Amino acid sequence: MDSVESRVVYLLMSCNQEAFISKAVLSALSQTYSDLEIFISDDASEDLTFDIIEVEVAKYSGPHPVRLNRNSARLGSVEHLAKVVEMIGDDAFIVMAHGDDVAMPNRTEVLVEAHQRTGASMISSRAIWLGLDGEAPKTGKTRFISPERIILHGWRPEMLGATLAFDPAILTSFPRLTKKRLPLGLDLLLPLRAAAMDGLYFVAEDLLYYRIHRNNMSNAFRDKLQSKLASEERYLTYEIPVGDAQENDLFFLARRKFVSPRHWILAFGMKLKQRIQRSALEKRRSQLRRQKMVSPSQ
Repeated sequence: MDSVESRVVYLLMSCNQEAFISKAVLSALSQTYSDLEIFISDDASEDLTFDIIEVEVAKYSGPHPVRLNRNSARLGSVEHLAKVVEMIGDDAFIVMAHGDDVAMPNRTEVLVEAHQRTGASMISSRAIWLGLDGEAPKTGKTRFISPERIILHGWRPEMLGATLAFDPAILTSFPRLTKKRLPLGLDLLLPLRAAAMDGLYFVAEDLLYYRIHRNNMSNAFRDKLQSKLASEERYLTYEIPVGDAQENDLFFLARRKFVSPRHWILAFGMKLKQRIQRSALEKRRSQLRRQKMVSPSQ
């Protein structure tokens, strides 16, 4: 990264979250980072979510400038994010937030400090999980997370989408994301891009209350996946390119392998101008072949 972005934008995205949005908005407006812009964007909510947003913003008299956007039609989380990042511009560092979570007042301050100190393309943090049945996933210490680690181990709680803050280049340097071009969840694809660019840096500090409920996007994805797995009796393999290898330094090839109704493996192939050694991936593939869990690459 040649320079640190001149602006910091706290991006709060919402959709049909009237039960939670008030606290999410108040936590955004209460951020202690001084030179901060607040951008709240609603994806055509059908309930009172946007009305509540307008009420809370109208009562606000603090120092942060606030910008509102409401989509006229539902875009979905992927295209909604692509749209608002384009609206914000490339000269900002974006702290992302969801309409059902609550941020600590110092969240932006800690994430921006880590970004300025490390120059990483993305900063993530720990979160306090609310409504979780059982123990929260364990996270590691403060550190950079390598692309090789993501390739070999897939998603980790250090990559939780609700905690991410990022350089817009992880989106704008690639063809525009759409639902049809997203083979993986955003909190897997975007951290992988960031790790292979200027780095993914994890801060081992609780900066967010992450709410678990039936309408979570992650829960919906999990339920859909489990339903599909339960109906499959044979192996399925998908190879889906993301981005354009001719136009970008970074090229991702994602492969999903459904092994049984209760077990699935994600393996990634990635090419980045000699920065990423392919040996680790080839070693992992060899191990999987020996275990007869995947077939050899064509």
